Amino acid sequence: MTGVQTCALPILIVAAVVAGAPAVARAQATPSLQGAWRVTEIVQTGANAATNKNPQPSLYMFTKQHYSIMTVNGTAARKDFGAPRDPLKLTDAEKGARYVAWDAFTANSGTYQVSGSMLTTRPVVAKNPGVMTGPAAVREFRIQGNTLTLIQKSAAGQPVSETRTTLTRLE
Repeated sequence: MTGVQTCALPILIVAAVVAGAPAVARAQATPSLQGAWRVTEIVQTGANAATNKNPQPSLYMFTKQHYSIMTVNGTAARKDFGAPRDPLKLTDAEKGARYVAWDAFTANSGTYQVSGSMLTTRPVVAKNPGVMTGPAAVREFRIQGNTLTLIQKSAAGQPVSETRTTLTRLE
């Protein structure tokens, strides 16, 4: 090798390392909350402790600044309430059946902010109007691979409890 070739080789190696550094940094970056997730387990501690290892259908979606949550709550599928005899005049029983199906459903969408391991969601639209006017929801969160864990702790002054919701990333 000539002197020029000997000097050029280290420069090429350094250039290759510098050019590849952003790709390595991205690969080691914190996993992203962005994407679609489904609930796979819910564990509640405290006075009403329970574990639901077979949650009903759900979908959590996170974009760069917005989120959307839709879940069927509980351990059993909602019952189909059937067609009413007269859609313009529901009976009390028909209204009750619709309420039971509606009550077991959560839906809200809005903006979110991440600060360290804390996730704050602020609903813009929700099935329940009280959710839109209530306080922002603050949860601790962790992402490990394709698993997202949301931890909701009881409010100050309430009996101590925690709800741990485990979600799996959807492809």
